[in-house]
Amino acid sequence: MMCELLKRLLDLSDYHWKEGKDLKYKDLAKTGTIRNHERMTWSERCMASEELDSLINNSRNSRLCLDRFYLPPLDEDREFIPILSLKCNLISSPPSLSLRVGMTKYTNDGKGQPVSLGFRFEMGHPGQRRRPDSDHNYHHMQLTARPHGEPLFGCPELPETYPCVPTPAKCPITLFLCMLLSLYGTKISKTKIFTADIDRKYKVLSDYLL
Repeated sequence: MMCELLKRLLDLSDYHWKEGKDLKYKDLAKTGTIRNHERMTWSERCMASEELDSLINNSRNSRLCLDRFYLPPLDEDREFIPILSLKCNLISSPPSLSLRVGMTKYTNDGKGQPVSLGFRFEMGHPGQRRRPDSDHNYHHMQLTARPHGEPLFGCPELPETYPCVPTPAKCPITLFLCMLLSLYGTKISKTKIFTADIDRKYKVLSDYLL
């Protein structure tokens, strides 16, 4: 199901960037969004659907890592270009999933300096502690300056331990949905990502969040 959601999300993203419209089908041409997107893709090209298929087909033991995954245009703060990095192991006990979103735009002051921010959405592991001073045993979101490994250009120094914001996720699928809801609101549920053919157990969880 996770792989199917990623494929649908990539198709949705490709469509809206090619059309130059946000999820409300408002034109992005009169904003700096398209210019920022083009500038981003000069240095970090978009992941193609064929690449995603290859990564999924070659993944082992339900372990998947990806980056350069351009998310659809944002409705608010729309000049920021969101890029997703994902790392998961869905057959481990408990399963693990880390979703990291880097958002970058460029200033309009003639210098074109990058301005960036990062978020990470992660699963909690009840009863397990990754560090002696931390017990993040609940699904949560935190800030990060390194969503894709390297520090984001133009990102200020961020507190990466706190705040630790709880999310209402209950599993990897609902954590994925929490990330999308955080960026796009409930309008994301009206797209073709969560269609009528979704497995009933995930449909119940998605309805719970919405």
